[in-house]
Amino acid sequence: MVAAWFLSDYIKIFSTSMIGAYCLVRGIACYAGRFPNEFTTIELLNDGALTEIEWPFYLYLGSIVILSILGSFI
Repeated sequence: MVAAWFLSDYIKIFSTSMIGAYCLVRGIACYAGRFPNEFTTIELLNDGALTEIEWPFYLYLGSIVILSILGSFI
């Protein structure tokens, strides 16, 4: 609990940068396409059909991670 008190600003910064990165990439994906719905992705992972996930999904996922890190530093 003490760590949460001292790290609360960093937690807020990182969580808002992740949410912002997701919203930005999801907005771009609405126009560019080929970003599967979250429920579809969960069903594919539960069925073990990881090979059915196409390469743009990993591109979008990497973009979210990179933008989150950049947003945290900025």
